[in-house]
Amino acid sequence: MVVEIQKQDGEPEPSRCLTAHTRSSQGQISEESISIPRLSQWANLAGADLSGANLENVRLYFANLSGANLSGADLHSADLGHGVDLSGADLSGADLSEADLHLANLEGADLSGADLSEANLSEVRSGGISGTPLVLPANWSLTGGYLIGPQADLSQADLSGADLSGADLSEANLTATNLSRANLTGASFTRAIRGTTDLSNLVEITTMKTQITEQSTSIESNQNEISELKTTMEAFSVQLAQLNTQIGDLQGAVALRDARIESLQRALATPTDPDDVRFTEDQIRAMSADYTIGLNDAGNVQMKFNLFASEDLNTFAPLTLNPDSVSVVDGSICLEFAPEDRAAFFRFSVE
Repeated sequence: MVVEIQKQDGEPEPSRCLTAHTRSSQGQISEESISIPRLSQWANLAGADLSGANLENVRLYFANLSGANLSGADLHSADLGHGVDLSGADLSGADLSEADLHLANLEGADLSGADLSEANLSEVRSGGISGTPLVLPANWSLTGGYLIGPQADLSQADLSGADLSGADLSEANLTATNLSRANLTGASFTRAIRGTTDLSNLVEITTMKTQITEQSTSIESNQNEISELKTTMEAFSVQLAQLNTQIGDLQGAVALRDARIESLQRALATPTDPDDVRFTEDQIRAMSADYTIGLNDAGNVQMKFNLFASEDLNTFAPLTLNPDSVSVVDGSICLEFAPEDRAAFFRFSVE
């Protein structure tokens, strides 16, 4: 393809003369020279082969470029707005940086590797776009063949099930747009034109947001309750520590008491003097009276009582009696004596 820039007399700016290849309805390819001035309106370049053309700063208001081959073309700062039809056009590798595509139709276009940095895509129509652009303007993305961004024309678009999380759809035209089952988490719809748009997911997300807010409030309330419980548990811990200290003191006292009881039991179980040996209850019950015990020479029973005194139940000493100490009172033998100093315990034996 030959691209020439001509300067005609009296023209403030040069025109661009392009040798374009077009295909007729019968499939025949023809070659013709097309003069494209910098300002051109209603130009019909449908199906033209403009691959690699230098169209920088060109203005093609309302031009028909449907099906045109603009692959690798330089369209930097080109004005392709005001309804330029680029449907089905091949824009792969094209430089569309800072281009004005306001109201342009890009349905079915191939944007593989196209540079759209800082391009104006407001109210652009899309759908069925193929390929992945090299660069898109800020806040724009390509999802499901549609250009998604602020002021995009997405009327009647089918975006059901699409992932539009975080998308900027402020002032976008969403008339009759199908957004059912789409992920709209964090998407912005400020001043968007909705019409009869199916925003059931947005309602669900709003409901979920309300539920999350309620859950957050509930969690905050639970955290307060947990904090109060924590304070109560700390107080219980202090009380429990005090109780443990008291229990430890009681256990020490019980251990000391048990040790004393054990010492007394050992003392009682160990006889310290032959005279201290006691009969068991069974031995006492086995004893029976025998009138032959203690008979004297005259054949009478004679019983001799011996008394012993002690201060500590361990050492006993004989207690001396005199005849005045013995008497009979109401048929019972009565022994009267003055106890020795500090004597607290007494026992007797019978002979």
